Amino acid sequence: MHRARTTALLAAAAAVSLTGCGGTPAEPAATVTVTAPSPTPSETEAAPEPTLSPSPTTEPTEVPIADEPEYSDRGRLLKEIGQPAGIGSSADDLWASLTVTSIEPDFECTGSIAEDPTNGHFIAVTIEAQVDPDALERDLAYQREEVDIDESDFTGWSFNDFGLVDADGVTVNEPRTYSTFSCLDEGQGLPDAAGPGETVRGIVILDSPSTTGAVTFTQQNTYSTGEWEWPF
Repeated sequence: MHRARTTALLAAAAAVSLTGCGGTPAEPAATVTVTAPSPTPSETEAAPEPTLSPSPTTEPTEVPIADEPEYSDRGRLLKEIGQPAGIGSSADDLWASLTVTSIEPDFECTGSIAEDPTNGHFIAVTIEAQVDPDALERDLAYQREEVDIDESDFTGWSFNDFGLVDADGVTVNEPRTYSTFSCLDEGQGLPDAAGPGETVRGIVILDSPSTTGAVTFTQQNTYSTGEWEWPF
């Protein structure tokens, strides 16, 4: 009886010992599986080689064509105010230039002994003239055998070279009347001579029957080939 009781107590003690130490059995550790993402096509494919853009083509440059010269009904080259007119034996060999800077119809005279215009209207033509520095050493050399030229002066124009065409296109017979010579005060007129390399300025007075028309220039005292008109 005593042995059976002792055996029962030992069995109970073992049961208590197992219960206190072990408790509820631990759950097995979870296994986490990490799957690497599949590479995208852009990562697996080789980067495309850079392509060179074609060089832009250069369009051919259009060279502007110079305006054709215009001529009057009388065959003279038309000029604008401020446009030089060359004096010389040819267009490639000029020894002087004339530039009309203004044309003033019905000009009021400034001279102390001025008279009324004979034809009706005074036309004041303001001009700037330039002479090439080596004018005498070039094209005028041939004239020294024919006329007496003062090498200190160059006469590339004269007042008789200037003329007029009236409003009807008729050439004025006498644009340089006596009254034109007394119209200006001293020092205002265009000098009729200038030395090599010089620039001169002044006014030429013409006597016109109308306030519109054209001023003309035809050189008469040298072998110049130029003839021009300035409409006004």
